Amino acid sequence: MRGIFYNSKNALCSIWESGIMCYNALKHSTKYTLDYSEDCNLNFSYDFAIFNEHHYTNKWISEEMIHNFNKPTFCIVTEVAFSSNIIRFNSPFYSNYIVIDPTINETEKIHSFCRPIEDFNIPNDIVINYDIPFIFSFGFATQGKEWYKIVELVQKDYDNANIHFNIPRGTFITEQMHITEINKINDECKNIFKKPGIKLKITQDNLSKDELLSLCSKSTINCFFYNRQHIFSAGLSAVTDQAISSGRPLFVTGDCTFRHIHKYIDYYPNIGIKEAIEKTQQGVLKMKNEWSNAIFLNKFENILERSMC
Repeated sequence: MRGIFYNSKNALCSIWESGIMCYNALKHSTKYTLDYSEDCNLNFSYDFAIFNEHHYTNKWISEEMIHNFNKPTFCIVTEVAFSSNIIRFNSPFYSNYIVIDPTINETEKIHSFCRPIEDFNIPNDIVINYDIPFIFSFGFATQGKEWYKIVELVQKDYDNANIHFNIPRGTFITEQMHITEINKINDECKNIFKKPGIKLKITQDNLSKDELLSLCSKSTINCFFYNRQHIFSAGLSAVTDQAISSGRPLFVTGDCTFRHIHKYIDYYPNIGIKEAIEKTQQGVLKMKNEWSNAIFLNKFENILERSMC
């Protein structure tokens, strides 16, 4: 049995990255082979097709194409609607929907999946500094992220700490927006510094997956302070994937983009950074185990088998 996975175009973008993660989890099946494509051209020779469809980066498939294909189709859903129709941002004509959100209710066609956390062997020789903690955060310079709050909370719990923010410019973020947000982050953080022992470094490097995992695994804790207040829709945060894969403690807010994480660890404002360092690592390791590629693949194989009958 042969399938094909259609992703959005290669970009510094969470939608493309989520597609790659799903493909990497699904390609190791012993029950089928799975090809990969970023072309906007449906190949009718396959037995099934998977589409990482998103209304902004990748929405080219039509109902007529699906009708003519006449074989099982699967739509990756990365952004759900907070309404009775949780897939309303995606086309309604696919056979099945792989919704990357373990908090939704499933139906016959709508299937709840966890984010497929990539395997990463945590090095045994890493020395973690707890006396002068290394606080790491990363992501794009988009609105709804209160980077300064991380500095504020580190300063509350510690007299000495090293903070590193890596903020590259995403493909779909204009240069002017990126510069404006970077300047805003710099200004907000500088204005709240009170302790000379708290050091902040901001870089804008486009890190490889291995480089990012290396930084996450060496940090005392990885922090993400979102305050997006979505009303109508929200995808789960993709930025925490590598942080979870690294196995290090994790600090997030109560924002809905982290709703898949709240079951496993406590979050701000319930706890601060020092408490998160002490208490969240076991929850992170549990996520890493329960959201493995193998579990993701096994669930898809079962759905595919039923769809082929």
